[in-house]
Amino acid sequence: MQALPVKFETMNTQLKLKLKLIPLGAIIGSSGFAAAAPEITPLDLLPKPEAPVVLLTDAEATEQIKKIRESSLRLLQHDADGWNDLEIAIIKSRDKNYNFEPKDKKKDTDGDGMSDYEEMLINRNPLYKEPIYTKEQQIEQVRESRRQAIKAELASLDRAAKRRQELASSIIAPLTTDDGVPASKETVENEGKQKLAALALQNIAEDGAKRQRVDDFVLRTGFSKHMEDAAGKASSLVDVIGGRPIYYESHNTVAADTISTDEVRSGGTLGLNLDGKDTTIGLWDGGDVYVPKY
Repeated sequence: MQALPVKFETMNTQLKLKLKLIPLGAIIGSSGFAAAAPEITPLDLLPKPEAPVVLLTDAEATEQIKKIRESSLRLLQHDADGWNDLEIAIIKSRDKNYNFEPKDKKKDTDGDGMSDYEEMLINRNPLYKEPIYTKEQQIEQVRESRRQAIKAELASLDRAAKRRQELASSIIAPLTTDDGVPASKETVENEGKQKLAALALQNIAEDGAKRQRVDDFVLRTGFSKHMEDAAGKASSLVDVIGGRPIYYESHNTVAADTISTDEVRSGGTLGLNLDGKDTTIGLWDGGDVYVPKY
């Protein structure tokens, strides 16, 4: 319990792991129970600008560049011209006048002594001649990147805090009834159940009225409640509005073709010849629930 919490710090390209040691007495309260560990924020995980900077040695840098180059070549071994098309697109977006010549792999646009092709392989910009920095300048660049990372994280935390404040009223609003009166969880749940029950009664009443309109229309006109065409499409009379019958129809034929059901049936292209024999399912579609008559 003496190695809490874990803190990561990135130094240049090397990742180092630090364990923040906390005395046992600092996390044990007077009651003898362990207290909660200090909260770790994203800022705690970012390296401090003043922390030591470890740079790659020349040998390490050379080895890293070698690995990047080899990885790029492996990825491009099956490419028609051997160039990374995405990188070329990025280069052209930076300089619309860039003259890309796939067959010329010795071209050196920025004149830094390395061809555009070689710079592409190690992810360098062939349009920009990179200066040679001293060790002190490289260290300052790393520290400046740390400062910018901390600045960006602070801005992100500030935006998050403002957003939480904007949403606070809806996130932590107290429970109330529809009238805005503070209420317990049970009261709100009961009110919801009553509303659902009332809605169910309303739907039952509306459904009954629809059935009555349908029955009256059928008796008066002789229309059929249920119809089925030669293709098997079923239609059901569900309501009458303004003297016009409203039918719901199924789309079994089209749906079967859409999801390839017809391919598994007898005569289908898959040769499975499934017909549903000895299989019991429940299906509610194209009308009322079927009730067998014995």
